[in-house]
Amino acid sequence: MLHTPAYEDHALASPRIEGDYAGQPKGLSSLPDIFSLSDLCSLSNLSRNSATVAASRWVRAGHIALAGPKAGVYIKTSARSDLLEVIRHVYPSAVVCGQSILHAAKWTDSAPNTVHVAVESRPSLVTLHGVTLHKRSPDWFQIVSFPYRGFRSLDPGPHGIRRLRPEWAYADISFHEPENELFHSCAPTDFVTQHLISVARQKLQTCQK
Repeated sequence: MLHTPAYEDHALASPRIEGDYAGQPKGLSSLPDIFSLSDLCSLSNLSRNSATVAASRWVRAGHIALAGPKAGVYIKTSARSDLLEVIRHVYPSAVVCGQSILHAAKWTDSAPNTVHVAVESRPSLVTLHGVTLHKRSPDWFQIVSFPYRGFRSLDPGPHGIRRLRPEWAYADISFHEPENELFHSCAPTDFVTQHLISVARQKLQTCQK
């Protein structure tokens, strides 16, 4: 079961995927809690067709769950797998952004129903349950990453996923999604924060959307 995301100011508390079942089918116990179809092929010495059949059987039996409609990534339902771990597995460079950050920082009372993450833009993206993806250019990642100006901490935390500073999350919304209601509903009023947002926005304007 996927819990509704809940966030705290000092750290993002990610939803967990959990469940219970008695025993594991042969071949599943040797796999990590989060694995791809390729992992199943290599670790179980199965052909891709055989691995697909096995994974489908395990999904129907409730032993594993798909991370997304066509993600090709599975989660053991017996494990307390964290959604941020799933995101990192599929998108190693993902950055938590948007409403997730603003709610965590108490800039808005509007709690997100999904985890909002920025991922590098590509022709097609793998969608994940409980995740809202925001396409961002390689320039964007370079600007927020060096020299870590857009992150709250140099430490990405236990999940290995960095998160934007609230000022940068707000500036990013105002730049990429000016029609977003959050841009108008949680605008900060203090001078220091407004200045930090202005600096962040100036940096973001130098990158391609």
